[in-house]
Amino acid sequence: MTSYKSQWLSEERRIQIENMARDIQLTLWKKRASKEVSDPIKVLNPGAALKMLGYTMETIAVTSETWNLGDRYEVAGLLDRGSKKVIISNAFPLDMQIFTVAHELGHVVLHP
Repeated sequence: MTSYKSQWLSEERRIQIENMARDIQLTLWKKRASKEVSDPIKVLNPGAALKMLGYTMETIAVTSETWNLGDRYEVAGLLDRGSKKVIISNAFPLDMQIFTVAHELGHVVLHP
C-alpha cells in the first residue's frame, strides 16, 4: 500500500477514504462471477464501480468549456447526479479519460 501524508486530509479522513475504496473493490471482486463484472480485471475499472453504484456512463466528443479569470478550460467529465450519469469527453487521451472516470467516481462516493 502506498503511504503518504497530506496537508489537506486528516489521518482519520485518509483512512476513511482508503476503506471506502477497498469496500468498492471488494464488492466488485465478489461480483466477478456475475454478469455485472464477468472479467476480474474490471475490478480495477472505475467505470465498473460506477455501474455497480447505479450510474451509467456516456462518452461524447466534447463536454463543454469554461472560463476562469480569462483562461479557457475544456471540461473532461461531468457528473449528473439527478440522472445518475457520468459524461466523459473523448477529446482527451485514454489515460486521462480513465482518470476522469475515477475522479467522478470519487465525487459519487465521497460526496453523496
